[in-house]
Amino acid sequence: MSQNNLSRHFRWLAATSLLVSLAACNGDDNQTLLPEPTPTLTTGAAVPPGTTLETSQPYNRVVVQESAPSDADIRTDNELGDILTDKADDLTLYVFAKDSPDVSVCEVSDSSQCANVWPPLFAAETAQPQGDYTIISRADGSRQWAYRGLPLYFFNGNVSQLPDLIPGDTNGFLVGGVWFVVRPDPFAAATVNGTDIWVGKGSILDVGADADVSIKDPLTELDSTRRRSVDGLTLYTFNNDPGNGTSVCNGECARKWPPLYADLFSIPPGTDFTIITRDNGTLQWAYRGKPLYFWYQDLQPGDTLGTLVPNWSLATR
Repeated sequence: MSQNNLSRHFRWLAATSLLVSLAACNGDDNQTLLPEPTPTLTTGAAVPPGTTLETSQPYNRVVVQESAPSDADIRTDNELGDILTDKADDLTLYVFAKDSPDVSVCEVSDSSQCANVWPPLFAAETAQPQGDYTIISRADGSRQWAYRGLPLYFFNGNVSQLPDLIPGDTNGFLVGGVWFVVRPDPFAAATVNGTDIWVGKGSILDVGADADVSIKDPLTELDSTRRRSVDGLTLYTFNNDPGNGTSVCNGECARKWPPLYADLFSIPPGTDFTIITRDNGTLQWAYRGKPLYFWYQDLQPGDTLGTLVPNWSLATR
């Protein structure tokens, strides 16, 4: 993912009022609710490769993962949909909005306990990057897994939130408005009737009738637990959209052409995919500047009834 693409996304989050007043780690208090360590989340004994004993000792939880995360580590959460977890314990992984590409600002020091509240997912010394999953070097020299440049963390709990202890716990989601789960892309490549197109994948936000929605602060007003499955459904573009990341299909139009809504802090796979803000404040995926939609009469994978409507086209690759 390009530096510019990530930077644009960070600027969108920075524009929200929640981010302006938050401390660097929001809740990296010394008073944290910490569970008893387990064999894979150890205290003191396991040292992240690339660190000295002295620099690793401040971490109260250490998880070292040998291989890169993969599709096998995506778990379907009952409330949040498909999210990324670690290999050892199937615990939820998070990204921090105040990190920048390939740089973690969540550390352990005399003034901050951020990395004890949010333990990094360390990479083994022999680990190799693969696809979207890279390895960054932390300030103390340890290696940490990252997704499209953003470092990955667990949630260890703080004074107001219990820690994630078992698979399915997502207590760290939206803490301080700056911590987010990691989601796979809600679209996939497919071939329908000999044409290479994009189709929906997994579940997306269900915001209800587009005409009835008005969002001023996505962080507080979007309900990430309200979802609908779009797996395999054909995606379309609107010829009347100008191609500059703007949708002119709003209100009644969007009732028949539901947008491919984007989750909070979605991370695009490259410059071809972007996230736009619709007239009602919701977020929508776009491909090469053209917003992506479904057709309400397509009910199963392979349906392309939307091609019968003038000025609408398959989202071709």
